[in-house]
Amino acid sequence: MAKLNRDLILREAQRVFARHGFRKTSLEDIARPLGVTKAALYYHFPGGKMNIIDASFEQEEKKILLAMRQAVEEIRRPEEKLRQALLAKIEHIRSLRRTLDLTGEVNQELKCLYEDHERQFLIDERKLFEEILELGEAGGVFRKSPEESLARGIQLVATQLVSTLIFEDDPEIIRRRLDEMLDILFFGIMKRS
Repeated sequence: MAKLNRDLILREAQRVFARHGFRKTSLEDIARPLGVTKAALYYHFPGGKMNIIDASFEQEEKKILLAMRQAVEEIRRPEEKLRQALLAKIEHIRSLRRTLDLTGEVNQELKCLYEDHERQFLIDERKLFEEILELGEAGGVFRKSPEESLARGIQLVATQLVSTLIFEDDPEIIRRRLDEMLDILFFGIMKRS
């Protein structure tokens, strides 16, 4: 067996949380398949189960943000940058959901736990959206407006979109719904004269 470390514990914890949910999972449930005691888990995560779930969230947030930044790296048009950033986020979370085989009930429980914490990820994600908005404003693609409030609005819509699309298996439907949301974001719902 591999030497016990934080990553190994987090991988096993994600698997167990996905199967039983956070509330029903005990530290013994995580320690048993690793062949260790609860004390070994406390050595790496002194805050116990809550410390483990927080570390798991933080690990996935870093991966999501990296995927979003990589998705926009080579793209020049700001509207396409925004589309690809959101698509990368949706795809990463969908992939994680499939890998962990999350049920709707466990997904909802983890979502509620996640929403209880203000995370650095939200700040970093908002900065990425602000950078894209500033680029679009400077290029005359987007109108001038407070980037932070627009970025917060994009985050709000993206969060709702992600939660509805992570259980969708058809990539074409995902792209179509994302494009519909972006169409409303870019052009509004008002009929232009």
